[in-house]
Amino acid sequence: MSNKLVIKTLLFQTLLSTVLKGASSDKIRMITDLLHIKLNNGELKLTVTDGNNYVVVSQKGIEGEDFDLVVAYELFSKLIMKCTSEYISLVPNEEFLEVVADGSYKINLPADVTGEDYPDPQMDSDISKALTLDPLVMKKVINANTKALATTLEEPT
Repeated sequence: MSNKLVIKTLLFQTLLSTVLKGASSDKIRMITDLLHIKLNNGELKLTVTDGNNYVVVSQKGIEGEDFDLVVAYELFSKLIMKCTSEYISLVPNEEFLEVVADGSYKINLPADVTGEDYPDPQMDSDISKALTLDPLVMKKVINANTKALATTLEEPT
């Protein structure tokens, strides 16, 4: 494995902080301590799980060669969030992930977990379909709930 990913630090920090909102650290299930990083055809996907649900954040147009790996998210995220350089490079090797930013750092990869342990959900990229509501339906919902709506801006006691 001598692939390499190059990404703007601020973008990567934003993606990482977003996906980690779905992470949990369950000491019984090792997969909850891990972050799946996959670069495929210029699309970067970051995946975490709380043991029941998976959170996936993706970004298209990322430079680099395809790779698929898993790292412990706590140490990795602490390192990434402290980076101040303009770009971050991730260089995976067989036993570790090299992070090149303000310096060069090596993070050990778990030996018994691979990206195959994570699902690859397919989502409809046109979110506007999911958010389109019929105005008549909205009017009915509002009218049905008018009794529950406050008439004044008072704080509840």
